Amino acid sequence: MQPGISLRMEAYRRPEARDALSRILREGGAYSTDHPAEILRELSELGILREVARESWMRDPGTGATSFTLRPSCPYCGSFSLGKEDLLEHVGCGYVGRASEFMRDGGCAVCPRCGRPAEVRRIGSWFYCRSCGRSFHSPRIFASSGGKAIPAEDLELVEAARYELAPGIADEVRGVLSLYSSLEGRLRSFGYSVEPARAITGTSGVRHVFDFVALGEGPMVLADVILGESEQMLLANLLGRVIRYLDAPRGSTLLLVLAPRSDLPKQLLRGCCPGSLRTVEGEDPEEAAAALGALDLRANPG
Repeated sequence: MQPGISLRMEAYRRPEARDALSRILREGGAYSTDHPAEILRELSELGILREVARESWMRDPGTGATSFTLRPSCPYCGSFSLGKEDLLEHVGCGYVGRASEFMRDGGCAVCPRCGRPAEVRRIGSWFYCRSCGRSFHSPRIFASSGGKAIPAEDLELVEAARYELAPGIADEVRGVLSLYSSLEGRLRSFGYSVEPARAITGTSGVRHVFDFVALGEGPMVLADVILGESEQMLLANLLGRVIRYLDAPRGSTLLLVLAPRSDLPKQLLRGCCPGSLRTVEGEDPEEAAAALGALDLRANPG
């Protein structure tokens, strides 16, 4: 595993951080408009992400929308019924007009001013309104999103940072996300309803947050993922959370998913944990995820 995974665990525990990382893995990156900016900054500070670019976006100040369909309208009457034609110049006499003014039956071009067959060149385009009949160079632009249209000049300019995974971190992120997904899926396979990052009141009256709380017909399951880059760091990560395990509601099942393998956490908690202690182990997150397939919460712990 990558050095420093112990320091990154508090970020990995947050469901919104895992959601952001899952999207970044799928799409190669994410903007600060896609997820809470503080989550992306935290992941960047921990060395999981890196900021690779800053770009400007237009945003509807009322709805926060950043994706629009642009609709041109007449600057005089406001109608959206517009047409567009090439603007042509007669090289011979210099007359400038819409393409439809030059064209005659048979497809030949005749200058409407001098009446001679015309050699023309395109010099631009021209809009016209079918409602009021007026012509103009540039329409007024409305940005449409979710059935609402707003003048483009009323959009606000925002700056968005683009984040990607930091070099060398992708395997760790995939492993951790796979482990959390496998743990949630395994709990659901037993018929539990599963809530991530839920707070539970301990026997002391203090509320503690666990990675997953699984509720069903049997005992409540309180599940945590404990990862370290070494056995010593695994134990240090465990000690940072041990008070919630000692304070777990009586009759609940405490499930710890550990990597790397170590007897120290079990020795520390066995005999003093009020809940029924279960552990699943692996040398790395991928191995621990695979080991979840053998977990049976319906059997008595060994």
